[in-house]
Amino acid sequence: MVSLTLFLEHCRLTGLPKAYMFSAVLLWIAGYIYSKLEHALPIKKLLPGVIVFLSVSVAAFWLKFSADNESTTVIFLMFCWFNVVYLLGNLEFWGLAALLFDIRQSKRLFGIIGMGDIPGKLIGYTAVTVWIEYISNEHLLVLASISILFSLVFFFRLKRAGKLDIHIKHEHAHASYADSDSKERFINFIKSFFGNRMLASVAGLSFIVLTCITIISFAFYDTVEHEAGSNVQLAKFIAFFYLGGKVLAIITRLILTGRLSNVLGIKGSLLASPALLLLFLVGIIFLPFLTHHNEYFMLCAFGLMMVFTDVLKTALQDPIFLSLMQPLPSHMRLKGHTLVKGVMDPFALA
Repeated sequence: MVSLTLFLEHCRLTGLPKAYMFSAVLLWIAGYIYSKLEHALPIKKLLPGVIVFLSVSVAAFWLKFSADNESTTVIFLMFCWFNVVYLLGNLEFWGLAALLFDIRQSKRLFGIIGMGDIPGKLIGYTAVTVWIEYISNEHLLVLASISILFSLVFFFRLKRAGKLDIHIKHEHAHASYADSDSKERFINFIKSFFGNRMLASVAGLSFIVLTCITIISFAFYDTVEHEAGSNVQLAKFIAFFYLGGKVLAIITRLILTGRLSNVLGIKGSLLASPALLLLFLVGIIFLPFLTHHNEYFMLCAFGLMMVFTDVLKTALQDPIFLSLMQPLPSHMRLKGHTLVKGVMDPFALA
């Protein structure tokens, strides 16, 4: 939230495509390094190392920005680095969840576990709307750094309970394609890269979802930027909008997620977002013919799309994606998470 507000204020919206491209490069690098560390280190050493690294990196940006709060380069890098922080946190959290729970448990619990993400964001967005009047944007980064470090409390609780004594047997495939034609070599490369057909399908679906969300976010920020007068107004408006989305996500998770997944099934649940988006987009196409107040209705339309896509992604898609990978061996589950978040999602941003 802090990096987004500062970015829109100092770098303007025209710099956002460049930021997405640079973020994609950083995500590929971070995903590659994380996958190598995942093979080299046991999980009880990898997790605290990444947590401390993320906390220190956020604190470093706070120190740098406090020393030079007019540097657009620092703000640009801070905005891009947020995506890396989110990626590594995601890989750690869901990678650990995938190892701790079996197939039956994951189908029942992943939706509930993912609920922890929503109250955390609710607290963050509420803090921004309340404290932004008294604390400058950059000083909220201190709170972010401390919050990341606080997760070590839960790490040590899991370690003491013996939940992190997990041995993962990684497999290393050494395929030879010398005797194959070009088409067969390409197919074999794709198979070896993704591991199996199901992982490739999940990665492809995730790519499409994030591409849509990125484009919708861009359109939303464009309309918001023109409406907000100052960076305080901008921060409060975006935080308030996301706050409403998270409240709706909690209601959806508690009341509708289980029922929807039971009624619609896996295929129907994954098609819910595309169907809803299609309805919104058709409405936006015909909006200029129906009203003269285009800017106000565009803001509402893209804002609602942001909220509903976020709710459906959090409440339905992410738990289903993760539970689909649970029947795989442990090393393949970790590989699937890294492929989806560290490889395909950066392509979607780009």
